Amino acid sequence: MQSLDTIIENIKTHPLVRTHGILLAIAFIILVTFLNNIGALGAIGQDIDDVIRLVQIKDYLAGQSWFDTDQYRMGLAGGTDMHWSRIPDIPIILLTHVFDVFMSSERALVWAYTVWPPLSALLLIYGCLKGVQYWVPDALRQRSTLFVLILAGLFVFSFYRFKPGSIDHHNLQMGFLCLAMAFALDAKLRFWTYFISGFATAMSVAIGAETYIFAIIICGFIALNWVYYGRDARLSTQGFGVGFSLTLLMTFIGTVPPENYGLIYCDALSLITISAGIIGSLGLAILAKLGPVIALEKSWLRRGLGLVILGLICAGVLIFQAPQCLSNPLDNLPDEVISLWLNNVNEAKPILDSSVDKTAFVPYIIGAPIIAIIVLCYGLKKSVRAPSNINSVQFLPLALLISALALTFYQIRFSPFAYVFAIVPLAGWLAQVYTHTKRKNSASVLYLGALALAYPMVWMFPGAILKSNAEGEKEQATNEQVARCQSTEVLDALNTLPAGMILANPNMSGVILMETRHRVVSGNYHRNWKGISKQIEISISDPTIAGNLILETNIDYLYFCKMASENDIYIPQNENSLTAKLSEGFIPDYLAALSPPDLEGGDVIIFKVVNPQT
Repeated sequence: MQSLDTIIENIKTHPLVRTHGILLAIAFIILVTFLNNIGALGAIGQDIDDVIRLVQIKDYLAGQSWFDTDQYRMGLAGGTDMHWSRIPDIPIILLTHVFDVFMSSERALVWAYTVWPPLSALLLIYGCLKGVQYWVPDALRQRSTLFVLILAGLFVFSFYRFKPGSIDHHNLQMGFLCLAMAFALDAKLRFWTYFISGFATAMSVAIGAETYIFAIIICGFIALNWVYYGRDARLSTQGFGVGFSLTLLMTFIGTVPPENYGLIYCDALSLITISAGIIGSLGLAILAKLGPVIALEKSWLRRGLGLVILGLICAGVLIFQAPQCLSNPLDNLPDEVISLWLNNVNEAKPILDSSVDKTAFVPYIIGAPIIAIIVLCYGLKKSVRAPSNINSVQFLPLALLISALALTFYQIRFSPFAYVFAIVPLAGWLAQVYTHTKRKNSASVLYLGALALAYPMVWMFPGAILKSNAEGEKEQATNEQVARCQSTEVLDALNTLPAGMILANPNMSGVILMETRHRVVSGNYHRNWKGISKQIEISISDPTIAGNLILETNIDYLYFCKMASENDIYIPQNENSLTAKLSEGFIPDYLAALSPPDLEGGDVIIFKVVNPQT
């Protein structure tokens, strides 16, 4: 077996690779990811958020204002005020206009949302490569670069967020956060590298509020770096502060309608984000700039005091403007919406939730990040023994990894960020393992075991073997039930009806909006809590009460799928509810079946709402 060094040397001797090796590797990763999903080309992603993102983009291309992200076909009267940023729409819209030159507009959009997710991996891979450049010692950099390409490539290849059609914002956020961390690892503390870090951090914040914790950690690291290094970190601190504040301001102006400049939203870019973000970042840059003038560079205690004062000002702005944003906005939802909807949304579940597969899924999520944390802690321990080797950049990936892992225990949706932050430290560790073992024994392949530990899919494998056949069959049956509830046959039946308001379970809403002209009462979005609450109230009420609510809400159609998972949630709340009675075959007099009796074997029924008194 050839050693890794021999393989690297053979590859390097090729003229094309010698000049464009990394670019070729990146192109290969993206091409393989694309070709691996060739059978799904043209299909939208598996997440309902992908579907609604496409609906939003279609609405914009059909004439809806850039600044207007309301979804008028979802929710009660007036629609739903979506909190989504327009930033993830930009590459898809631009690609659509490019492809539109060669094909029909409809086909151009399909190609745009098909090719964008694999292309978005460029940002993540570039961030990982820059991270290696700044993080790893020169002697290990070449091997680390190869390992980072392997780890990032495997992640992109296997993670559904980079597959064609997966157009929601998480792939872009992961790329920007990887970029933010990478450029903040520059131990030379240069202005422009930290400017890029500030830009990338602000972009992740502008895209979605779920990254606020990570942004706070990066900003806090920059601030403490300045306190510790003083004059040496003056330029880097200014670069980050200017990059962060300028980007935050420009994204605010470019995506928030002027009439909403004075409004405060805790779950989206708004006045409070701008106020606290710009005061904090620009204030820090000003403190660093004025350090020599106001004698802050003489003592870290003075710099620390200046930072504390700035922090108190930011905290005061937050408490004065939006004290409600100090808590989770989802905690303010009605109790029944939390218990019967939010607690059953998979990505919002804690990792230790009883419904989460702990034999395969949990190890897959936490295995590699925990290895990265151990590696980082061991490196810090060695540095403490030789204080001259301590560098502040050692702390940033560790802080981000620990926070991402902690958030994962709170909600599963944070798990991909943990692995993104782990890629660079793991690549550096693999290069060390390879170098150390080969020095002792040139035939050693121990590094392959380390590589396996750094890849999440390997952690899933033992649990997948131990997983019972019954569990696997149950999961397969659930997927088949969902497919039948949303089949082409069902959608065709809906499209034969005049456009109207449909009462359906939230999981069906995205498909209805994308494939039909109808409106829906509820969707899986917390700002649509009134629609969700109304849908739950109708579903768990006695048929007579439910009928009155349906008529009062001006609902035109009721979609009922006997296989929907929501039925198992609603029926235990009231065994005489409308959901329970429909499951038993009882049809109240205010509903008239419109669909063929054999639609999906009779398991899906579409009703027209009629007033029995007319």
